Amino acid sequence: MKRILWIVIAVLIVAALAGTVFVEMSQSQDTTPAKAFAQASKPQAGTYITEYSTQAANTNPNGIAVDSNGNVWFVLGNVSTLSELTPSNGTLHEYSIPGSGTYTSLCWGMVYQASKNMIWFTDVSTNTVYSFSVSANTFTRYSLHQSESTPFGIAIDSQGNVWFTESGANKLGEVTYSGQLKEITIPTTSGSPAGVSADKSGTVWVALPSLNEIASYGGGRFQFYNLTELVSLPAGIFADGKGNIWIMGHGTSLFAEFNPVTHYFKSISTTIPPLNSSLPYFDYMDSNGNLWFNEHYGNAIAEYNPSTSALVEYEVPTKIASVGNISGALTMNLSPRGAPWFTEIFSGKVGTVNVSAPVPLSISATNSSLSPSNPIPISNGNSVSISLSIGNSLSEPVSLRVSVGNITGSNFQFSFSPSSQISDFDSTLTITNVGSAPGVYFVTVGAQTANVIVSTILEIQVSH
Repeated sequence: MKRILWIVIAVLIVAALAGTVFVEMSQSQDTTPAKAFAQASKPQAGTYITEYSTQAANTNPNGIAVDSNGNVWFVLGNVSTLSELTPSNGTLHEYSIPGSGTYTSLCWGMVYQASKNMIWFTDVSTNTVYSFSVSANTFTRYSLHQSESTPFGIAIDSQGNVWFTESGANKLGEVTYSGQLKEITIPTTSGSPAGVSADKSGTVWVALPSLNEIASYGGGRFQFYNLTELVSLPAGIFADGKGNIWIMGHGTSLFAEFNPVTHYFKSISTTIPPLNSSLPYFDYMDSNGNLWFNEHYGNAIAEYNPSTSALVEYEVPTKIASVGNISGALTMNLSPRGAPWFTEIFSGKVGTVNVSAPVPLSISATNSSLSPSNPIPISNGNSVSISLSIGNSLSEPVSLRVSVGNITGSNFQFSFSPSSQISDFDSTLTITNVGSAPGVYFVTVGAQTANVIVSTILEIQVSH
């Protein structure tokens, strides 16, 4: 199942490349497609997530972005259209993607460029990066030089240049603000470049899942960071405003914070079952400094607050039994106002999280000695007890769960007393070290209900 859902990222194509940088002035093919109208079904509003159906369950939406007017854009793969949803009235506008012909479109990356009122997106099937002028209703095509380049992630830097990855060709691509297409060979064995992000200095960051590495590109040069035994299949990547790089470990249930200057690394586990299979994918940070990402096998949209070490996971209501009881939340993005939107490739829906809805569920460690600067020491063979306080105003059962953010494995035993209850309650978490190697471990302790999981992150220090 993981191999099927991974789809493109694990593609390993080693190609013969002539030269390092290919440059051409864009030869655009502009069209004005007919505008088709279809009324989306009535929104299905849950406690925290609202879903909108497209024209059919098998449209396979993927790739998503939100413009400055709040309209939501995505590609419907099986009908090869760029589609626009107006959430206020549920209207769906569809624009046929030029050049798709008999192809089934497959979009992985989409971004909105406010300065040009333009949608940019990648399409694997046509080996193309497209822009779409929202004002003029016209497409511009940027065809890639190498066949099966597999254009994937996409991002825009502060100067308005558009960057994208070519997973099959092992390249980093750029369309400059003036419309010039460049393709830059990444000087490694095939890393299947996936996610891409630009930091405030203009440096571009790329995830290389096949190598368990990330890379930066600036001043015409690449720099590589090997994260073997720290990350498995890094997919999504986001450079925040503080110099930290946030990485989605798609091969596990982990997401990570990495500082390339200090080499500080913090790996955190999600809580969605099955363990080690939530498969975090793409990540973005809102204006409040909260990290949002999709767990496509965990069927959830997650929010992590780095300042409080709090994690909230909103479970997607739709679940398709034939594909593992998930909806296929493969891509996500944030609106200009910070609202998360996501696609459901298996259900034909797109959805959003109501960030203003209060979550009447909380969990905290109440030991007075605990703090981020004072990790919990546990030597081999010893135990420690953590007092937990769970607040629950949902009038439904809450169960406690725990996971460790470390891909090389750990030997801890965990027990709760009690482990489940209705309404507010206190619990004791006992952690026993039964042979974990020396180092720092981050433990995710979660309180789970039917629709949402709220967690706190504890830091453990194992000495020699």
